[in-house]
Amino acid sequence: MINNFTYKDIISNIFHTIIYTIILVFTMIILVTGYFIGHKTLLPMFYNNMINIVINESKKVSQHLVNFNNHLHQENDNQEKEHLSEEFELLKKEFSLENIKYYDKNGKTLYSTDTSEINKNNIHEHFNNEVTKKKIHYDFFQEEFSYLNTKKNSKNIAEIYIPIIEKGQFNGAIEVFYDITEHRENFFKIINKIENAYVFISIIFLNLVFITLYYQSISNLEKKKQDKEIKSLNKNLTKKVKIRTQELEDKNKELERLAHYDFLTGIYSRSFFFGLASKYLNTVKRHNLPFHVISLDLDNFKKINDTYGHAVGDKVLVEFTKIVSSYMRKSDLFGRIGGEEFIICIQNNQLDGVKILTEKIRSEFESKKIIINNNQISATVSIGIAQLKSNDTLEELIEKSDKALYKAKEQGRNQVVVF
Repeated sequence: MINNFTYKDIISNIFHTIIYTIILVFTMIILVTGYFIGHKTLLPMFYNNMINIVINESKKVSQHLVNFNNHLHQENDNQEKEHLSEEFELLKKEFSLENIKYYDKNGKTLYSTDTSEINKNNIHEHFNNEVTKKKIHYDFFQEEFSYLNTKKNSKNIAEIYIPIIEKGQFNGAIEVFYDITEHRENFFKIINKIENAYVFISIIFLNLVFITLYYQSISNLEKKKQDKEIKSLNKNLTKKVKIRTQELEDKNKELERLAHYDFLTGIYSRSFFFGLASKYLNTVKRHNLPFHVISLDLDNFKKINDTYGHAVGDKVLVEFTKIVSSYMRKSDLFGRIGGEEFIICIQNNQLDGVKILTEKIRSEFESKKIIINNNQISATVSIGIAQLKSNDTLEELIEKSDKALYKAKEQGRNQVVVF
């Protein structure tokens, strides 16, 4: 295991990465192609070289025999045959020849180291088709022979015809049977050495390529691992950022809600209410619309808190808020400015309509039977109304509505008073 990667992972990555696979395949193609190209070029080259060596030696034998034969023409036939036979045997030993034949231009065997062949005619087609046309002809074959009469061996024989040309005319041929066993063995030894060297070099080269790809694969796997880890970190970070952003949005909304709305009743808070009311007042003044500010205060609320507790008091406040909210239009403002103190701004409604509205609120809240923890609680509300005059400010309107509210309290509570 290397860098937390198994050998199987590393090698598998090589064969699953396109560029690595291409490099390996390309390397194998080069090595195999090189081997076959070598066979196509080197093998024929060495083979032809071997043939040329044999042919050149055969030419030497042939020329020697021609020169020797010309010299013998000065002697009588018997002496000529005897000396030529001796010369054949010497050449046979000197050049490791298996046999030598001497033909006239008609293909008749004039001399041969195999005396049984003398005076026989050459009946082979290649003699007439090639040799008589001044072309060198050669064939190869194997010849079996016994060594010490026990062990059988085979020789590689080259049969070579060398045309004898005199004054540009074909005047006979010499056939040499040349033992090329040693040449052939040397040839295949050279070929085997070259093949072994090529295989050795190919293995080294292939190993170098594979080792390079092996470490490249490790680097590639490490990069993939890092990319995966970075991707995972980014994903987790994105998720955390998203969660954190949502939390911040929720907190901002909560802060906004706390800033704008009363935490208990859900209606506008004091500060936000006054901000909206100021904008409303400016609008109605520009358009010369009716505008009323209404102050509301629950009667004897301290007694409810002291008798039943603040939790019950809070529930009473919530019930009161629900009743008032049910009468509010979208254009109306309703807010809580103190413990049991509330305020309403109503635009575009005449005083008679406002009086009817507030009377309904008072009446419904009075008749509302609030049951909390098996306790039936009754409560009432005092209401003061102030109508906008042309030069009134918001503070002046609130002050007027408060004065009307105090007057309702002085007159016995549970009633609506207009300033």
